[in-house]
Amino acid sequence: MPDAYRNLLEPPALVRHFLAHPPSGFAALSLASGTPAFVAHFDLLTTADDALRRRVTGLPLYDLWGRLLRPRTCFVGTTVSEYALFPAAADADALVAEWLAGPARAHPFLIVKRDFAFSKTRYRGTAKNLHHLHMLFASANWLMRARAVALTG
Repeated sequence: MPDAYRNLLEPPALVRHFLAHPPSGFAALSLASGTPAFVAHFDLLTTADDALRRRVTGLPLYDLWGRLLRPRTCFVGTTVSEYALFPAAADADALVAEWLAGPARAHPFLIVKRDFAFSKTRYRGTAKNLHHLHMLFASANWLMRARAVALTG
């Protein structure tokens, strides 16, 4: 675990505890950059409305193929942090490259936990997603600067 994250809101001990003792059914990861992540089953029907969920679960032989709708998925972040945690010394381009070369290749889905209240899931293309990540790093820097100013008076 790195010494500092750009956007850590919780006590660092919580993150260390999560990495050492993930919940049952979860596998905690610490990527080369120090970014915490975890792997767990993700139910693709989680955000489906009730009518669609009933239609899908009512299809023939759902009990046999329904597990295919819960693939092992890599989440960048932890269950104890509100946002994906970005190491203070990490470069945005390097982080994206690391995620694409590692977890994104090993799992059908890679989900970056809610980044500064950006909660919509969408694909905009690599360039726009990278720009989005640069904006998140800038927001984290601004937040940390605002905290430092508030602490120093």
